[in-house]
Amino acid sequence: MGSETNKHTVKQHYVPRAFLEKWCKDGQFFPIKASDVNPEETQILKKTGAYPFCFENYFYANERGKKDDFSQEVEGLMTKIENKMYGILDDFEDKVLNNKPISYKDKHILSEVMHFFDVRGKRGFERSDNLVQQLFDRFSKEEGMSNDAILKLIGATEEEIIIKDGKVEMGTSQHIRQLWSVNDHMHHISNKDWMISISRDGEFIVTDTPYLDISKEYRGVLSNNIYDRTQIFILSPRVLIFIKKPLTMTNVRNYLFDETKPLSDNKCYLFDVTTDKKRVDILNATLFDYSIMFGFHHSIDVLERLKSCLIELAKQNQETSTSV
Repeated sequence: MGSETNKHTVKQHYVPRAFLEKWCKDGQFFPIKASDVNPEETQILKKTGAYPFCFENYFYANERGKKDDFSQEVEGLMTKIENKMYGILDDFEDKVLNNKPISYKDKHILSEVMHFFDVRGKRGFERSDNLVQQLFDRFSKEEGMSNDAILKLIGATEEEIIIKDGKVEMGTSQHIRQLWSVNDHMHHISNKDWMISISRDGEFIVTDTPYLDISKEYRGVLSNNIYDRTQIFILSPRVLIFIKKPLTMTNVRNYLFDETKPLSDNKCYLFDVTTDKKRVDILNATLFDYSIMFGFHHSIDVLERLKSCLIELAKQNQETSTSV
C-alpha cells in the first residue's frame, strides 16, 4: 500500500491504491485538480500512476504523521479488509450491469464496504477531529474546564484524544473503533432508496473521497439524521450510487431522470445514463465538487468535458444570483 522504510510503511493511502487503479488505463490516469477560486483554473495534470495520490506519511499513526508501530498494525488491518472488499464490489457491479436481483443482504454488505471507505478516509478523520474539537470548545468556554478535566469527564486518555498546539484531535486508536460499530448505521443505509446510475462506457470519475455523507444543510460536521443526509458511493467507472431518503415512485421519476427501473423490491432504481453525456458530466461535477482536491480518470476527454461543465455551471449560478 505504500513505501517502506525499515519495514515501516511510510506513505499510507487513505484511498486504496488498487481501488484508484480501476480508473487507470495501462497503469495510468489523468488527475484533475480543483480550484477554490475559479473553475476555469481547474487543472488537468500530466498522466501518472495512482501511487502519488491520496496518501500521507504515517496517516494511520495514533498521532497522525508521527512514526509509530500502531500505524503498521492499522496498515495490516486495512490491507486484510481491502483483500475481501474487491470481490464484494465486483459482485455488486455485475448484478447492476446485468440487471440481476439485488437483495437487502447485498445492500447491507456493500454498505459495510462504504463504511470502511468512510472510516479510513481523510474526511472521516476530519469529522472525528471536528467533533472532539467542538466538545472541548464547549466545555472550556461554557464551563471553564481545563483540558485535563474534560478528558476525565469524558473518560478518555491522552492517547485517545490528542491535544497539541491548541488543537484537539481524535487519536487513530479511538477513531478506527468505528469500524466495529457498523450494524445499526448500515441497516439504515440499506433501507434507504438507492439511485444507481450506469455508464457502460465507464465515464464516471473517481475522487479522493469515493464515499460521501452529505449534510442537508451544510458540509462539515453532520448534524442531521442519517435519513436526511445523502450518501454517495463511487463504486466503479461504470457504477455510481446515490443513497437518499425514501421517496415514492412518482417523486423518483421527477427527481433527476425521466425513467426509472426497479432492480428489485429492495428500493434500488437503475438509471442508464450511458448515452446522456450531459448527465454524466453533471454527475461527475457533483462528485468533483465534494472532493478534497483531486479527481481521476484515464480519459482526458472525460476530464475536459468535466471542466467545461464546471465552468458552465458556475456561469449559470452567477446569472441566477445576479438576477435575484
